[in-house]
Amino acid sequence: MKERLVPLPLWAEQRGIPGSTARRMAEEREIPARKLGRYWYVVEEVEEGGGQGRIFTLFNHAGGVGKTTLARDLGFELASRGLRVLLVDADPQANLTHWLGIDGVEEKDTLLSLAHGVLPEPREAFGVHLIPSSLRTAVLDVKLKSLPAGELLLRRKLHTIRASYDFILVDSPPSLGPLSFLAGLAGEGFVVPVETTAKGLQGLDGVMEVSELYASAAGASNFIRLLVPTRYDPRSRTAQEALQGVLRLARRFRVAPPLHERPGPFRRSAAERTPIHMVEGAQEAVKEIRDIADALLQVAQEAV
Repeated sequence: MKERLVPLPLWAEQRGIPGSTARRMAEEREIPARKLGRYWYVVEEVEEGGGQGRIFTLFNHAGGVGKTTLARDLGFELASRGLRVLLVDADPQANLTHWLGIDGVEEKDTLLSLAHGVLPEPREAFGVHLIPSSLRTAVLDVKLKSLPAGELLLRRKLHTIRASYDFILVDSPPSLGPLSFLAGLAGEGFVVPVETTAKGLQGLDGVMEVSELYASAAGASNFIRLLVPTRYDPRSRTAQEALQGVLRLARRFRVAPPLHERPGPFRRSAAERTPIHMVEGAQEAVKEIRDIADALLQVAQEAV
């Protein structure tokens, strides 16, 4: 059996209990609960994950499409179901690292260690493991060019530890440089957030073109495993048309349910450096993350 940490507000919501009552129960030890930092979690026992070792890269060469937010919240959602999750921050902007509350990151803690043939020890945050990043990770862009088959280093190292995890999710930089190639080739394919705008839909053509190059390099037939429409505003005709454009690709690729535009809750989760599940009033966003996680689990089953 394995411990699962369920955020106290989510536990209370599932049982129709006021948050204040659940907090009192936790503080008075009426329920098995644990406080980590500012937050309370209910401790539940679940069956151990099957050690699927599925590795996927969240990829889009455009920025601002919700890629890192999705990596954080998907990782937490999967972990909350009792699965063993490793997140890899391959982006020198290090937003995933920051948004999971990780500080004090040194060079040796980041993917820069790959230049010395080492995969760094993960940190733990909110029940997931994380290989963090920092601005110094950008140095790897230069070093990869001088390393034999450098673009395959992360793939090789992750494959040696994949049996320790059910899911490994790699957050790639929003670019097409060496670091993105390293991140892209690390796994079995892309989870692609697609912003539901005209620009986002146009950019998808470029993502599909790039995915063909990655598929060829990895010896795969298809490298896009899941499309995730993001920042969807049903009041916007442009967003509606963009979503329909993504859905038309469902014959070729699996398409997840859309993640709606909710700037308030997602801004608060970034400011508070927590998954969206911890943010008060974010229940609808959490439900959508759960639906996307279900879609990813289906992809993982198909890939067996």
